[in-house]
Amino acid sequence: YQKIPKSSEFYGDAQFAAGSEYWNRFIDRASVDSPDPEELVELLESAYRHLEVAVNRMDSGDETTAEQLSIAKLTLAKIADRLSRPADVLEWIEGGPNPLLEQIQTTASGKRSSNGGVTQSTVLSLLYHAKERTGDAEGAQQALQQLASLPDSLQPDELQRLVLRVAKTELKTTLAKPEVTDADVERLSGLFS
Repeated sequence: YQKIPKSSEFYGDAQFAAGSEYWNRFIDRASVDSPDPEELVELLESAYRHLEVAVNRMDSGDETTAEQLSIAKLTLAKIADRLSRPADVLEWIEGGPNPLLEQIQTTASGKRSSNGGVTQSTVLSLLYHAKERTGDAEGAQQALQQLASLPDSLQPDELQRLVLRVAKTELKTTLAKPEVTDADVERLSGLFS
């Protein structure tokens, strides 16, 4: 990938391959008994850099295959999640010219077979966690509702646990305010219904 010039029509593909290789190395290294945390972060950062270049090329129309674009954006969202960058997770899922959330389409089983294993449930789970981490209780709740509508996505007790977690966080945030408004009460009521 380093030998392919930026002007080459294969540059985006090379960056995608390099990013995918770093991601696979991360997965391999993370599965050993005592992984080196610094090495893991370096692998994640390297994967992120290369995949970001690949996505930028694909989004700009230089090169594009829907499957590669979906896989790259999903991997970038997963990496951002592991690096505790919820704003980046949201950008890959909801932002840009080809948001991942709009790219995925489901079959009756909740999977998109032609998209390299990218499933709506995986994307919505990442979206939920990012919304929760950024304090967007309403967005987290919406992601959970979409997730719950998918076949075989969450067990009812797991869904209930996540809904309560969002509601408790929002309740604590609201109670910490100097003054609770009618709008706050209405928002909280919506979370608990």
